[in-house]
Amino acid sequence: MLSRSISVLQVQRRPIFTRHVSNTTKPPNPTSHHPSIDPTQPDGDIIKPPKLTKEGVKIVEYVRTRYHLRQKTPSAEDPSSISRNKQFRMMQPDPIILKKLRAIGLGKPKPPKKDKSGHTISHDKPKPIIHDVAEEAMIAKTFSSPPTFLGSAQTSRSYLPEKLPEFAFVGRSNVGKSTLINALSGKRVAKTSRVPGLTQSINWFEFKNRFYLIDLPGYGFAYADEESKKMWNDNMNHYLSQRKTLKRVFLLVDSRHNIKQVMLESHNVKYQVVLTKCDLVEDVDIARRVALVKDGVTERNRYSKCFVPEVLMISSHQGGGLRDARLIIARETKKDKPQ
Repeated sequence: MLSRSISVLQVQRRPIFTRHVSNTTKPPNPTSHHPSIDPTQPDGDIIKPPKLTKEGVKIVEYVRTRYHLRQKTPSAEDPSSISRNKQFRMMQPDPIILKKLRAIGLGKPKPPKKDKSGHTISHDKPKPIIHDVAEEAMIAKTFSSPPTFLGSAQTSRSYLPEKLPEFAFVGRSNVGKSTLINALSGKRVAKTSRVPGLTQSINWFEFKNRFYLIDLPGYGFAYADEESKKMWNDNMNHYLSQRKTLKRVFLLVDSRHNIKQVMLESHNVKYQVVLTKCDLVEDVDIARRVALVKDGVTERNRYSKCFVPEVLMISSHQGGGLRDARLIIARETKKDKPQ
């Protein structure tokens, strides 16, 4: 009696398996879920017509396919089977946030749509937002003069005296902290670079004896050794926990990515999330990201009074959303006028 053996052939660059089966083998079940699938074989083996040799041995050939993988579609009831990107696309954006984004001109510009005749479809332009006159005057007065760079501090001994309200900008490396300070100032005062880790000390920028803007080192990946990163991270943590004139910290998050780390939870300081680079993402995705970031931070800081629930959306290059940040700084500065 011939023993069962398997030989592998190469036909049309596809693996074909030849199996010798005795005549006692049961025929394929006609009630199989697919007519070309043999239930006695692994799912996805397409059976070829059997052949008989002179010795009366049946030869069955089959080709490995992916039919069984196509049959296993992810269930809509099981969210774990859906990728994160697909879950993100399935989120419904907030119409209020969408309306605001389109009013201030934020979001990646979409290519113009054309009808069947080839003519460009014109969309109704959003109505411009009418701002309060008193708020505009307060913002103009607060940011009337260009800032001045006062100095840097790599240790706590080099900190400037606590005499004016301070607003710090923190975030991962290359998220756009220095670029945002330049956009708020209307002048290039902070050094910017595409290389992560350029800012390695705490930098003070003074606005005509009214307030300070603080550029903090970035955390995360940087082109620096571990000892240097640990030194400036310790310096930054000491500043955030001990500075009494620190009124608010703006936590910058790239709008193309989700918030990965909230390092302000252990510090008793008021902080607010700012989505940067909103000119590189479509407005629908920005609205989804706002909801995702807000839910993530709120879940960790449900009972915290330091977290400001309003998420700012800003494009430093286009200027959209800068007014909201300037208004917050102007209001906080007005509360703490120097005597």
